[in-house]
Amino acid sequence: MPYSPTYNPFGLSVPSGGDDLRAGDDAMRDLADKISAAFEIADTLPASPRDGQLVMYQDAAMAAVGHVWPLRFRSGSPQPTKWEPVGAAPVMLENPGSFTIPSTTFGSYDGNTYTATLPGVYLLEFGAQTNLPINSAAYIVPSINGTTFTAHQVFHTNPNAAPAGNSFVSRKVLATVAVGDVLELYYKYALNPGDLLNRWLSILPVRVSAA
Repeated sequence: MPYSPTYNPFGLSVPSGGDDLRAGDDAMRDLADKISAAFEIADTLPASPRDGQLVMYQDAAMAAVGHVWPLRFRSGSPQPTKWEPVGAAPVMLENPGSFTIPSTTFGSYDGNTYTATLPGVYLLEFGAQTNLPINSAAYIVPSINGTTFTAHQVFHTNPNAAPAGNSFVSRKVLATVAVGDVLELYYKYALNPGDLLNRWLSILPVRVSAA
């Protein structure tokens, strides 16, 4: 960007006229304040952001595990959700222990949930390590408020002739999420119950908006 006296990407308070040195000092202090504010953690997004504004977002659940999403506002986005992640890592719901699926009906059986605090589009990645006996199948699917993404379920079957053993299954799906939506994994088995040795749901913002 070539120099222009009107080009002011940080929205600095630069006095006009008067002592140039004092004006420069004031501008540098203003810049330092804005840079410091950009890296402060916030649990809300501004209602009237400027293009390129950066917010380090952290809700209460993320704070409990020291997790932060860097989000940048892009006013030129054609989407209604204009806050986009900049190197954000997903929130992980992970259950490393052994778990026997108790039913042939989809349900939430481990109580590990995440409640959304920002509306928008999220990438959900989910899966499990299965340990199934002969003639059995395990199904895993994400749900929002109890409604499952059955078209995107993953499953592992162990046919009659196969010995019992371990296998990994996983999948990704985009989901539109509202504030207060509860995200979690649902499970069921078919024919004979089997075990899940590990299961996980990762939740990553693709684009979001202020609540």
